[in-house]
Amino acid sequence: MLSVTAAMVSTTATSKVNIEPVGLHDSGLAIDRTVVPLPSTGVAHFIDSPTAKPKQTPKPRATPKATAAPTPRPTPAPTPTPPPPGPPSREVVGFAPYWTLNTWREWRMQDLSAIAYFGVTIDENGNTWTDDFWTGWHSQDLTDMVNAAHAAGVKVFVTVLQMDDGKIGSIVNDPGHTRVAVQTATDLMRMRGLDGVVLDFEGSDPGNAAGLVAFSGALRASVKAANPSAQYLVATYASAAAGGGMYDIRALSPTVDAFFVMAYDMATANDPGHAVPNAPLTGWQFNDTAVVGQYLQQTTPDKLILGVPYYGDKWSVDSPAPNANVVEGPEPATYSDMLDGFACSQSLSVHPDGATPFATWYSPPDGDPCGADLGTWRELYFETAATIGAKYDLVNRSNLLGTGMWALGFDTGHNELWDTLQSHVTAKR
Repeated sequence: MLSVTAAMVSTTATSKVNIEPVGLHDSGLAIDRTVVPLPSTGVAHFIDSPTAKPKQTPKPRATPKATAAPTPRPTPAPTPTPPPPGPPSREVVGFAPYWTLNTWREWRMQDLSAIAYFGVTIDENGNTWTDDFWTGWHSQDLTDMVNAAHAAGVKVFVTVLQMDDGKIGSIVNDPGHTRVAVQTATDLMRMRGLDGVVLDFEGSDPGNAAGLVAFSGALRASVKAANPSAQYLVATYASAAAGGGMYDIRALSPTVDAFFVMAYDMATANDPGHAVPNAPLTGWQFNDTAVVGQYLQQTTPDKLILGVPYYGDKWSVDSPAPNANVVEGPEPATYSDMLDGFACSQSLSVHPDGATPFATWYSPPDGDPCGADLGTWRELYFETAATIGAKYDLVNRSNLLGTGMWALGFDTGHNELWDTLQSHVTAKR
């Protein structure tokens, strides 16, 4: 993650008098009478015909009492058409880096399950490190965001960070350092009344794989002992399930509530030296569809949260051609930065359709309205509401536990990515 830092139709019932229709034959004998129906009642009355044979005067009969017509049944109210089912309910975890905390009032809490503060660094001995992350941890913005999230029923996690292979090795392989780090992470969760921990150890040394599994199990046990309802997540690379690195996904799986799969930063691995997509849905060696398939070979879908990028990659390149040769880069550009850049760029050519939208323009050596003054072509592969929605479709097709974004605030000033999320996923509570 630090790379970015870098009907029913009803009718009224017709009432009928409760009298059986009179037959024209009686015991097989013809009755020579004319039948005159009276439409006012629908009951047939009999009148002697002029040619009728003389008849005996019938014995007097008691005049039958008038039969009251039944009260008409009320017209039933139409059955309301049920609303169509909403999007599936899934975990939605948004990462909140300290440098975007000031935008938290823009975040739609109703569309989130949890917010993961990013983060708190721990050193090789397992103690907290006083850096910019630590300053954000003590900020009023974090306090206000946590209070608002909890009031809305949204969980908040603390992300515990380390990006150095040697320091990760010291933490996970030294029993004393492991104990300190486990206690530190648990205390961080408790001191702000949070709801879980995300472990974000980003290294590449396979020698730390076994130690990481043991450390992860110890940390989860400690978090659950402090708060049985707390959640414990481990952030992992898009390529982790392919094997060969620090993450043994199959062995780690029993020690986590979920993996947050960082399904981005695939460009340099897919085609070094060329401008290519940051998180393609298909194609190339690494893409979201392949990544999900690889993870599902190592763990179950209820352990997977697919992270999507609210940013793209921008390069200086030698031509405006697609996948041009890189002169310098990549440089991350948030969703908001992307739109700002489009507003100021000269010679802008945008290709927003398709699975991998991109744009090219020229940055003059002087007087660049964007302020870059590079004297090179620029190329940006970016995300749109459509490409993000396609990733959510993949989550739903694969029946994963959920999705999430890196990072909240990267779309400040815009609502379309929130609308896309809401139309594809219902945040689980």
